[in-house]
Amino acid sequence: MIAKSYKMFLILITAFVFFALTSCSKSKVVYSKNVARNTSPTPANATPTPTPTPILPQISGLTNDLIVAKTKSWSWGCDQTCTYRFVVDQITNTSPTGAFDTTNSVSQNSGDGRYYLHVQAQNTENIQSSVTHVYVDLDNSGPTAISAITPSSTTFEALFSGPTMTWPEDASDGSGAGVNHYEYAVGTSSGSSDLISWTTAGSNTITPTGLNLSPSTTYYFSVKALDDLGQSSSLRTVSWQTLGTPIFRSVGPSNTTALAVGASNAVTIASGVATFTTALPDNIGLGDVLLYDSDNNGSAESVAFIYYRTSSTQYLVRNSAGVLPSNVTADTDWSIFRAYTSLSNAEAGTENVSISNNFDSWTNGKDIVASNEIWNFVCYADAVEGGTATTVNGWTTGVNNFIRIFTPETTNEVGISQRHLGAWGSGYMRTAGLSIRENYVRMEGISIRTTDTPYDIQGFIGVGAIYISNSFGWIPDSSTHRVFDIYSVDNINVYMWNNIGISESTTSLSRVFYINDVDPIVYIYNNTGITNAGGAFYGNANTTAINNLAYSYGGGLGFANSFAAVSYCASHDATANGVWPSANNQINKTFSFLNQTNFNFRLASNATAVINNGTDLSTDSSLALTKDIDGITRSGTWDIGADEFALHGNDIIVSNLRATNVGDNNLDILVDIIGDDNNNATSVLYYCNDTQFPSCNPLLETPVVLNKSGNIFTANLSSIVHTGADTLKFSVITSDTDGVRGSPLTNSITLRSYIYRSVGATATALTTGAGNSLTISNGQATFANPLPANIGLGDVIQYDSDNNTSIDSLAFISYRTSSTVFTVTNMAGFAPANTVASDQDWSIFRAYTTLYYAEAGTENGNILAALNNFDTWSGGRDLVYSHEVWNIVCYADGPDASPNITIYGWNTSANNYLRVFTPTTSNEVGTSQRHQGLWGSGHMLTSQLSIRANYVRIDGLSIKRGGATYLVGPISGSAAIYISNNFGWIDAAIGTIFVFEIFDIDNTANLYFWNNIGVNQSTWSAAHVFFINDLDPTVFLYNNTGVSKGGRAFSGNSTTTSINNLAYRSGSGVGFGGSFSSISYSSSNDSTSNSLGGAGNQTNQVFTFVNEPSFDFHLSVSDSGAIDYGTNLSADLQLPFSADIDNITRIDPWDIGADEYVP
Repeated sequence: MIAKSYKMFLILITAFVFFALTSCSKSKVVYSKNVARNTSPTPANATPTPTPTPILPQISGLTNDLIVAKTKSWSWGCDQTCTYRFVVDQITNTSPTGAFDTTNSVSQNSGDGRYYLHVQAQNTENIQSSVTHVYVDLDNSGPTAISAITPSSTTFEALFSGPTMTWPEDASDGSGAGVNHYEYAVGTSSGSSDLISWTTAGSNTITPTGLNLSPSTTYYFSVKALDDLGQSSSLRTVSWQTLGTPIFRSVGPSNTTALAVGASNAVTIASGVATFTTALPDNIGLGDVLLYDSDNNGSAESVAFIYYRTSSTQYLVRNSAGVLPSNVTADTDWSIFRAYTSLSNAEAGTENVSISNNFDSWTNGKDIVASNEIWNFVCYADAVEGGTATTVNGWTTGVNNFIRIFTPETTNEVGISQRHLGAWGSGYMRTAGLSIRENYVRMEGISIRTTDTPYDIQGFIGVGAIYISNSFGWIPDSSTHRVFDIYSVDNINVYMWNNIGISESTTSLSRVFYINDVDPIVYIYNNTGITNAGGAFYGNANTTAINNLAYSYGGGLGFANSFAAVSYCASHDATANGVWPSANNQINKTFSFLNQTNFNFRLASNATAVINNGTDLSTDSSLALTKDIDGITRSGTWDIGADEFALHGNDIIVSNLRATNVGDNNLDILVDIIGDDNNNATSVLYYCNDTQFPSCNPLLETPVVLNKSGNIFTANLSSIVHTGADTLKFSVITSDTDGVRGSPLTNSITLRSYIYRSVGATATALTTGAGNSLTISNGQATFANPLPANIGLGDVIQYDSDNNTSIDSLAFISYRTSSTVFTVTNMAGFAPANTVASDQDWSIFRAYTTLYYAEAGTENGNILAALNNFDTWSGGRDLVYSHEVWNIVCYADGPDASPNITIYGWNTSANNYLRVFTPTTSNEVGTSQRHQGLWGSGHMLTSQLSIRANYVRIDGLSIKRGGATYLVGPISGSAAIYISNNFGWIDAAIGTIFVFEIFDIDNTANLYFWNNIGVNQSTWSAAHVFFINDLDPTVFLYNNTGVSKGGRAFSGNSTTTSINNLAYRSGSGVGFGGSFSSISYSSSNDSTSNSLGGAGNQTNQVFTFVNEPSFDFHLSVSDSGAIDYGTNLSADLQLPFSADIDNITRIDPWDIGADEYVP
């Protein structure tokens, strides 16, 4: 059986071999024939050649556009040689038809909504692709208009501002771009913008200011909405009408003497603007009389009245009739007085006897309807006004022509408030009553303490509205007088709010708020009535009482007689809920006041019965108000009474007086206080120059009112006159009705000068005076014609000061106001010599021609030889001794030919430092001199910059060379080095060299690097970009870009903090190496950015730059490794900043690296 099987197996094997050999032989023949003769037919038994699968063309370059636009252009390509057909429509899946051609681009330049491009490709073998569909959202229509604008009033008495305008933010943009912001404008016709040009609105409530309007004129306020593409809606416009001409007259009790005189303080009046050379005292304001010499004959014969305070040196003024006064130039014969020395004299038209001008010729009242005027009597806190009651009578008034008696408080009215603080003892005070017997009178901010009736409104007929607000009244005896008394009048409207009235009378017939007449319609809102035995509020059937506080400490009544309504009121008894309509009242309450013993009836912190129990009256249809008696804006749920509680306390402690930001002629004063819980403290500063006037007493000088923010009072002192490192003595007096400890407080500070020296390769004059007159006066240089835009800080003007055609003086630019106006100093940083006449002999030069020369004190040799040696030091300068900040300002005239530069030998401190920088802003130069984040622009150096002084700042330089660029060290002792916005490039392929190196520095030094770009092309592994080659200093590396080919982009020490840094290995280098205290929100194209596990780090990223082959390492739009991955450092405790290397404001979320990508 086995033999048979084996035999069969051999037969099968033989057959298989035979078949295989035969097949191979035949295939070989066919293959030979096909090679030899391509036309030979394929034998029948040959294997057929497979037909290739058609390759469809692929369209490239098209994606959906997710950004709404006005127009769209598409272009596309193909992976083969193709022709195309396409269509653009608003259908999602259209298939294009028609012939194919070579057109491969199309634009859609109009329309709204989503547009689709449908493209099909065909290759040379007529094979067609599938249809590619992409879309874009177009918006060519502006938003809808807002629905309405609501003005606070359609008539307005002020001529320098308009009513408050409010509108709903209800504009919409259905086409997709979205409403971006709102803009407003003010004009003299509907929709015009000739008074306030179109301005972005920060909110939907705007009060237009800075106006100079005419009386009895209609003005227009317009609002439009804009979308993200800048397309605007149609306008929504409302109008308002100004009232009569405002007339201002000041009242200073018993004050006949001049408040200020000309002497060395010249005044110029042009078109109603009075400008003084130096500041006026802060108690000068609205209604004060400027008596001046308009015709320059040595005698002051003209008057002008202040009707708006722009600043302490500039005021808007009008003559006695309320129109523009006579002009004058540089008059020093002037004096300023109060117009009247009592309110009674003001009402009667009896002027201050010290003014030789009968500016008000009327008696027994004035017809202000006929003259179309609004009369403002402005009362000042010069003294307590006594005598007999003042009666306002005999005037002809109207709804648009009223009398206003008030105390000024805002900075546009006066430098320091003249208003009381809600209690007796401050502001304009009277011990005589005020009787109103005339229609249309307004009283605001008055303080009266009298045994008579303080506020008496009686005995006239008509319909004129009476307004009484923010006033204080106090009857200190047991008479039957009333504090606010209204009787024997017609059915007028009376409005009373934010008043505090006190009656100590022990008789029940004494009232505080007494409506002793059935006719008038009275609105009593947010008043505080304090009574002993009488009544706090005594109404009539037409009286509406809201948010009033009634308190009797001796058995009197809260609310009595009758009321139309009483709501959101509080009383010590049950009377707030009397027989009249009542709602949300607080009854039988116990009240807590700030200091009842001293009659201070503002709220204490535990006055829970009234705090947050009132109602918001800011939109009340009869009487809308927003503030309390102290001028504090009410918020949230309002308090009941005249006072809005604001964390009151008993007394304050003045703890510290300090100066910061000390400049050449300016500084900031800060006064720290503790415990001003009720936010009512005030503080004034006095100072004198103890160097010029040894042992001077600052309290004898003009006070400066400090501004309060929280528990700090501040003031900026500018234009301080000094002749060097002068010492100023300061004294601060702080006041608070609740008590003060630690006042007065004294201190002193030594000033410093800011010195500017320019550096530029241009040695010759930048411009000359031919045909361009120069005037220098009090440190201001004014040119008749604009200077070139490359002239700025530190440039030297050589000029002829005494008009003898010979150059004799130098001035250095320290501030650029415009292309024709510059602030200038002499070589020591003080005001240079004035020109006695217009000069055309001048020239302007760079102070130095290289940075090397600037550090060494070797001046530009083309400056006149007699004046050339303006910097006499060598081997560094002692900035501490001279109290200076030295600024070397580098210009982009061309490559800087300096040899290697070492900053060495300078004696510096934290307040007296050396700064080397390129100017960028319009107050520094007309056009930026800084690089653009890469080599080829700005001030360019090809030499090494070595810093060996302790307090140095380098900002905005650009260095490219084959060796080290920025070196810091060796430095011993405390130091603070700031390196920012610089570009450094080592273009050598070999060498252990570093772009930014720190070495041999003490551990008391802090170094700050931000917004720098460093590029190192060396292939050596020890060639780093940012190299902290020292264990001691504390280093902060923020938002830098390091590009390393062979070494580390960032090599730190154990006290180095890295935030927002971009490390790019352009070769075999490393992102982050060495040691770090922390690394966060940094990014690298390897894994080293997260070597310490910090927050927000990005590892193994792919960076895309604008042009890496050209060494432009700005972020490209397509970057995915740095954009939006950083953290906001604008409030960083160590190094706050907000812009990038190109001075572009960074946007949340910040980008990593020196550059912030902005579309």
